[in-house]
Amino acid sequence: MQAQSFQIGDNSAATASVLNETAGTFDIVVGNIRISNGSTPFSSFTNNGLLEMTANGGTSSVAVNFTANAAGTITVAAGDNLEFDGPSNSFTGALTGAGQISFGAGASAIAGGSTISVGTLVIYGSSTSVALGGSVTVSGGFSQSNSSILSLGGSTL
Repeated sequence: MQAQSFQIGDNSAATASVLNETAGTFDIVVGNIRISNGSTPFSSFTNNGLLEMTANGGTSSVAVNFTANAAGTITVAAGDNLEFDGPSNSFTGALTGAGQISFGAGASAIAGGSTISVGTLVIYGSSTSVALGGSVTVSGGFSQSNSSILSLGGSTL
């Protein structure tokens, strides 16, 4: 299957945003979807609800500035890989599921007290940095390439 895209913003250089409200569900049901920005790097996606990937295979990426607030949950089904590649990403709360969560580009911050309970957590890419804002609990597999940066900042992973 060819890759498909969901573009936030257009080619006019105006910023745009998606807000998944507290009671909302944004379900990625097809693998190989890329959520991207238009011609500006400032478009964003904010998750206060449920962001889930239930595609039964494939890698989908969120390549815009992404914020996951404490009220929101991110879930990835077995066989799926949800990758965060936005320039600036911020996570608070729970990342769950039997699938894989990847950080493949950009700068990501994971707030202290967050829980990551996924099949595999992967950090890779020379332009990727992940910083912990406090102790984070991770259950499942973990992999980091030698070109990426994981900043513990005195925290516990």
